[in-house]
This record gives sequence, C-alpha cells and structure tokens, in this order.
Amino acid sequence: MSVTIDSIARPPADPHDAYLRRGYFPELDGLRGACALLVVTAHLYLHKERWTWLAGDRGVTVFFVLSGFLITTLGLREEKARGAVSLAGFYVRRCCRLFPLYYAILGFYCLYLLILNRGSFEQRSAFAEALPWDLFYCQEIPFYKLLVLDQRDLPFFQSWSLGIEEKFYLLWPLLAFVVWQGRRLARLRGTVVLAATFALVSAILCQQQGALKMAGRFAQSFYPILIGCLAGFLLHEPRGYHRLRCLACRFRGLPTLALFCAVHFAVPWLDGWPLQVFNVLYPLTATGLLIGLIDGEGPASWLFRRRPLVFVGRLSYGVYLLHLLAMGITYRLLPSHLAHPAWSIAAFALCSGLSIGGAWVLSWSLELPCIRLGRRWSARLMASTPPAIVGEPAG
Repeated sequence: MSVTIDSIARPPADPHDAYLRRGYFPELDGLRGACALLVVTAHLYLHKERWTWLAGDRGVTVFFVLSGFLITTLGLREEKARGAVSLAGFYVRRCCRLFPLYYAILGFYCLYLLILNRGSFEQRSAFAEALPWDLFYCQEIPFYKLLVLDQRDLPFFQSWSLGIEEKFYLLWPLLAFVVWQGRRLARLRGTVVLAATFALVSAILCQQQGALKMAGRFAQSFYPILIGCLAGFLLHEPRGYHRLRCLACRFRGLPTLALFCAVHFAVPWLDGWPLQVFNVLYPLTATGLLIGLIDGEGPASWLFRRRPLVFVGRLSYGVYLLHLLAMGITYRLLPSHLAHPAWSIAAFALCSGLSIGGAWVLSWSLELPCIRLGRRWSARLMASTPPAIVGEPAG
C-alpha cells in the first residue's frame, strides 16, 4: 500500500482506521521474540529446574494465538481489498515461508544422526522412526507417540507445533474465506463454537490415559489458534475493535499485562482440573495482552517495541528450529555437571546467542530469499485472477 503525502498530513482520526492501515506490528514481533527465548529455557534439560518457574513451554501457546490472529487479519484485509482471498496465493506464501528452512534443518539432522552416525542409539532410532512423519510435515504424531507417551529421546521434537499449525493453515482459509466468505455472523459464531468445542474436548481427554490423552493434547493445541482467529475477526469490525480496545488498553494496559503474568506464572504449580481451567484462561489473557500491545501506549507496548526483542522476534522461526542444536553445542562447551545458578544463566545466554546467530545467517541466505520468491509468485497468481466484486456482508 503506497503512502501519499495527503495521508501523512492528515492521519485518520478514528483509531480503527489507523489499525486497518497498519501493515506491520513491531510489538507482536517483540512478543514473539520473548516467547522464543522462553521456549529456550524450557528445553535446557540439564538446568531445567532453574527455569521451571518461567513456564517457558507456554511460549508455544502464545505463538498459536499470534498465528491465528495474523493469518485471519491478513485474510480479512485481502478479502476487503480484492473481494475474496486467493487460496493459491495464500498456500504459495505459506509454503515458501515455512518449508525451505524446515527441510534444510531436517536435512542437517539426517546428515548428523543417520549418515554420520552421531548421537546416541536411542536418538538415532527415535529419529529414524519419526522421519517419515517429519518428511510429510506430520511432526506432531511422533512427538505425542514417541516423546509424550513413550518418553523416548526424540531429536527435532520442537517442530511438533509446526505440524499443528500447518494442518490449521490447510483448513482454516477454506472454512473462513470460502465457506464463510462475507458472512460476518457465521464467522463469529462458528469460531466461538469451534474454540469452545476444542477447549471442552481437550479438557476431558487430557484427564485420560494413553491414546485418549494424546488426542486431548492434540485438540488442546487448536484452541489458542482459534482464540487468535476470533480476535482477528472482532478487531476487523469497528464495534468489536472499540470494545476490545477499551478493555485491553484501560489504565495503560497494566491490568491486562498483570492478568496475563498472573495466569502465566501460576501454570507450573497446577495439575489436574485446575490446570485445565488455566489452559482455557491462558489464551484469553494472551489475546488481551496482544490487543493491548497493538493499540496501547503503556509500559508493555514500550517494552515489546524495543529493538532487541523485535530483532529476535523476526528471527524467531529460525531460533525455534535451531535451538536444540545450539543446546547440544552449549553443553559441549560448558561444564554440564555444575549446578551453580551462574552456569544455568551462562547456558541460556550461550544457547540463545548461538540460536540467534544461526537464525540470522539462515535468514539472509535462505529464509528471506524464499519469502520474497513466495510473494512474487503469489502476486503473479493473484494478478491472473481478477478481484471479486466487493459486496455487503451476508451476515
């Protein structure tokens, strides 16, 4: 979208218009960067007890909320501009964004474990068993079966969340922008019903054992993505935007930030049904924080706009994929038998630094060129399909 002198001289008076004109939210990259670092703390297994209080694994839940919000918001804006979402263009952009870096790092794991025969026997056998699923982007299946249920040492297990998101990317555009195209109420009600269904089913199944518990964990992952999608729908409409903005940004967003932190830091101390209740609340509080960040001027917005966090956030995909490799290097360089807190901090700093450095190199050499290729390819596909006539929503 080009920016004219007139638009600069007379910015939109309505905050909702300003929101719709924003093409980039640095605050959300900052939030993504913080969550990527939280995930690193959750996987530092030799120092895990030092970092449990941070609930680092919940960073993935925030990733899910962000993913649902951004995918839905981009789709709504494309629909508003063209009258319909180009599914071909969407899938091309997603494939060029996700696949090159993923398969490059998966290829390195294959080289290291299977060809060079490095790592333990358990790691090699578990990885070889998971590889057919990994190749077809179904990483969540061996994650739940081999690691969660069988408690095996599974390399590259962190990629399970990408498999969850990819299934969502395949189905959500068809449902939200084809089946529900232009149907505002159907979108809102349908998303609420889906989110409530996944929350209820997962809460019940996660109390079971074996395959039922695995199914519950699988269903639980879709709930925060749908909550993010719901936020995207509500914020796109003026009425929903102003109501949510009033709730999230009141008192400079501090109550929203405080509620999110309270739920986040309570999670490691819960189990059973109290944990399931907080699993329902957590994405809601994360969404409240998200809304406060993108339209607030409080301390949280200031924090997540800082350049270091935004920088890490823009590299978060590579950091997420690389940090287990970086952790292996870290434990070879640092004495792993020392339990002093200083060594835990040093391990986190070194692992994070290696992950960020590696992600930066891969970003400029592979990730960004493929993203630009996907955008050009998508633009050609969209140019060959004339925009639909934009009409009034069907309700």
